[in-house]
Amino acid sequence: MEYTQLSPLEIRDLINQYRSDLRKLHFKTVKTQAIIKELEQYVTEAEEALAIEEAKIQELPAAPAVQVAKEPEEGADKPSAASKPKTSTKKKPGPKPGKAKSKKQTSKRSPGRPPKKKKEKAAPPKGKRGRPAGKLSEWDNLVLQSLKDKKKVLTTSDFAKIAVEDPSIKSGEAQIKVKLNRALHKLANNKNLLSKVDYSGRGFAYALKDWMDSKGKLPKKYERK
Repeated sequence: MEYTQLSPLEIRDLINQYRSDLRKLHFKTVKTQAIIKELEQYVTEAEEALAIEEAKIQELPAAPAVQVAKEPEEGADKPSAASKPKTSTKKKPGPKPGKAKSKKQTSKRSPGRPPKKKKEKAAPPKGKRGRPAGKLSEWDNLVLQSLKDKKKVLTTSDFAKIAVEDPSIKSGEAQIKVKLNRALHKLANNKNLLSKVDYSGRGFAYALKDWMDSKGKLPKKYERK
């Protein structure tokens, strides 16, 4: 593009004009982007409202179809009472008197023979509080044996540490805590073999039920030091 025919003043005017055009274009761009964003938000809200309305319409019960009885055409014969099918009112013959025998009469036992007694199933042995005793799992036994060995109340963290240090247990620490919590809940609430006692730390400590005195308190010799 040749600018040699323009004077410096004219060139300066062109520069200012182009700069002004750029500013106007930038303003229009920003304004247009804001309008597009506003329209997109409006469309989103409108689509959500439309979806809610469609869901409500689908939940409405369908109107029952109304059947309109057709009137007979002119000249057609109306059905007379004589042409209607007759329903039989006769009753089915019942059993003749003296023939029917009850099951009690047909199952008479021979005289002199005592009636048979039904075998009663033996009820499973029940533990304390009337619940079935059931078998203890290896985790139940670990909890009970740990308390017997330590001879003091233990927390869930204490049981977990004992289990982690046991080489025969291959479970991870997270899995050990899950199984221990299950065993402690069962032994304390279902089996009634453990008692929850307060201690200075967070949560509860567990003691054997046999350790508690007549007032339900823990003797000092079993407390944590």
